[in-house]
Amino acid sequence: MKEAMDSQQYKSDSNYHQSKGVIQYMQNAITRTAPSSVSILLPLALAQFICSYAGTNMNVAINSIANDLGTTVHNIQITITLFFLLWFFLHIRSRERAGKEPLLSTRLFRNRVSNLGLVTQNVQWIILQGSFFVVSVFLQTVRGYNAIQTGLILTPATIGILLTSMIARRLAERYSQRNLIRVGFVITIVGMILLLFLASATSSILNFIPGLLLMGAGVGVMLTSSVNVVQSSFPEKDQGEISGLSPSVSNLGSSLGTALVGSVLVSSLVAENQTFGLALITVVVIACIGLIAALLLPPNPVQSGYSYTNW
Repeated sequence: MKEAMDSQQYKSDSNYHQSKGVIQYMQNAITRTAPSSVSILLPLALAQFICSYAGTNMNVAINSIANDLGTTVHNIQITITLFFLLWFFLHIRSRERAGKEPLLSTRLFRNRVSNLGLVTQNVQWIILQGSFFVVSVFLQTVRGYNAIQTGLILTPATIGILLTSMIARRLAERYSQRNLIRVGFVITIVGMILLLFLASATSSILNFIPGLLLMGAGVGVMLTSSVNVVQSSFPEKDQGEISGLSPSVSNLGSSLGTALVGSVLVSSLVAENQTFGLALITVVVIACIGLIAALLLPPNPVQSGYSYTNW
């Protein structure tokens, strides 16, 4: 019995010393790595604080500038965005001329097929975000629906995007990318026109379904095709750069869609009850620009885009 107790005591002491050793090792490891962690996290936290502070003050400054100039906040934001885009372009051009490696090579913009594809891609996201913004604001301010009800009413557009995206591969195997983009724009424009004529402040909610469904289906048809046109316009060595440029153009379209439509909604060019129709008409006009770009695509853009001098 005594031997068993001694053995148990020995095991307990052994486990204690092993645990103590592991804890001491972990403490030493944490002590050794702490300075490097702090040196990394502290600048990140400081940068986050500076960005948040600057962003808050920038919003206040933009509001003040808009009031002083008698314009809207959206117009000031668009102007600032265009300024920084121009500055970025001039910056990378100066780096290229100095023989330095730019963040994004300007030669990518010498490809006619890719440029047309980027235009269609940008317009698609302007349509998507702009129309969703118009319909959402209309439903909540005019019809008095809450956010959940508004989301449910917009569901047909989401269903349209999902359905056509699911069959995008089979469509791409049967039809050219150019034709899919063209048909997508036509379907989208028809959907928005139906939305203009069928939906009103007093119409049934069912009147929103045909326009939203067609609009979503049209966008779903051409989203993948536009990306394929852009990506396939460059050889393998340029895929890294164009893979970064393509989503950036899409994000820019999302921002522009909301900003442009927002500017129309708060404008005083027409009566307040007509701003929603004017905003949707603006999106239709932009969609027509995208259709024109699609019509300018060559018959087989995937095989036609490898030259940087297609202009």
